[in-house]
Amino acid sequence: VIADSLGWVILFFAGLSNEADTVAGHISVAPNTALSIYELKPYLQAAQAHGLQFALFNSCSGITIADSLIELGLSQVAVMREPIHNQVAHAFLLKFLQSLANHEDVHSALQAACQALKLEQHLTFPSAYLVPSLFRHPDSVPFRIPERGWRQELRKWLPGKRQAIALTTVCFLSLVPGIQSALLSNRLLGQAIYRNLTG
Repeated sequence: VIADSLGWVILFFAGLSNEADTVAGHISVAPNTALSIYELKPYLQAAQAHGLQFALFNSCSGITIADSLIELGLSQVAVMREPIHNQVAHAFLLKFLQSLANHEDVHSALQAACQALKLEQHLTFPSAYLVPSLFRHPDSVPFRIPERGWRQELRKWLPGKRQAIALTTVCFLSLVPGIQSALLSNRLLGQAIYRNLTG
């Protein structure tokens, strides 16, 4: 499923995981059944070729997993650095996904989720907000879910700042009578020269 040719933008895993340097980390996929990142390597590489941009492992002790995924070429991975309580993992995931749904980038979404943990779980789990971490290649642009709908389509057609200034200037100048006649004269002269040269 990970290597599906339709492609995935985000890989999400929630469950149990642990650090195992020899196999680049384990994830539990069923009772008494775990997969190593090395076993998933060809599927993850196929997913990257089909557009995978971001991975979120909402599971315990994921530093080795993050390192392995970054080494495989995935530019952005969010993990829990240490064992984390189920209640904290749920609260983190809810806030993180809400921020992503609001088209914030993964770095901002992770900061917002950590801040929410700090405020809401400070009595029960005082240091839980320190556990989520984002591993990212320094040259990568933080992933965000692109906006969809008529507003986004309209933005594609609207001119940029420089284009808008140039367009406004040309429209304004073309309305001034003296400039209008000068521009028309130059245009007619250019057309006359072109016709003489081309016959």
